[in-house]
Amino acid sequence: MENEDNTQPKITSDNPPDLEARISDLSHSLSEISRDIEGIHESIQKNKSNNVTLKILVYTGLIVLLIGFIYTNGTLQRAQTESLESSILTLQNQVDRSLMAVQAALYGEIQRVEIQLHEATQPDLKANLDEVKQVLHNLHSRDGNLPSLIAKFDEDSENLQKAFNEYQQDNAEVVSKAE
Repeated sequence: MENEDNTQPKITSDNPPDLEARISDLSHSLSEISRDIEGIHESIQKNKSNNVTLKILVYTGLIVLLIGFIYTNGTLQRAQTESLESSILTLQNQVDRSLMAVQAALYGEIQRVEIQLHEATQPDLKANLDEVKQVLHNLHSRDGNLPSLIAKFDEDSENLQKAFNEYQQDNAEVVSKAE
């Protein structure tokens, strides 16, 4: 046990001032470390608070951007839809005008063809009827039954000519109404 006593530092009257200075230095260092740790602790708490605030600001900014994007996208889609509708109406009006022009041209062409047909067929029909009458008159002089046939033919030819004239008048009225 004496060896054990030898290994332990012996406190002598010379050591206490040194020891006290050393204890004082250590206690001073310990208090500085404690203050530093408290400062670090406070700084960490502030950083946590700042981090939470920054996260809230970032998430809020992202939400605002997302809402702005969705709103802008919807507004653009509505504008495009309205523009598309007005374009469709414009094209529809152009098609209607084109169809009306084609219709007017077609009616004009039909009227022109009917006039040409009327002019071309009327003299021929009358000439053909006159020729048939002449042939029948020539035959009348040869045969006694022919007068009743000639009268019937004259009556039928007059009815045919009246019907043809009425048909042309009806077509002329339809064409003039269409214009």
